[in-house]
Amino acid sequence: MSEVYTDQMNQMAGISLPEKIKMLVQWAPAIALLTAITAAKPGRDRVTAVMALLQWAASQTDIKMDDQIVALMTKTLLTSEGGALVDYLHSLFIGLAEQQKYAERHRPSCS
Repeated sequence: MSEVYTDQMNQMAGISLPEKIKMLVQWAPAIALLTAITAAKPGRDRVTAVMALLQWAASQTDIKMDDQIVALMTKTLLTSEGGALVDYLHSLFIGLAEQQKYAERHRPSCS
């Protein structure tokens, strides 16, 4: 595991169960939207799911700049090139996840 992952897990260990539940409830929409991205069909469906996640993230702050950035990104992602970019990034993430699973399955054991 990476040092960043280990640090994050150590920080989570120090958080009380009620606080962990509160964080889960707070981030549940993002988790659902990420799931929708992975389940969406390539093209407009996936772009729409990405836009929904971006809009949710921007809505979590009172800063107007992120809303404006999301509006511009939405216009960009709705182009054919933007859709191709979303599909390409999706394939990269899936590929990285598969590589990680492979590495974990084939990690040498220290007995």
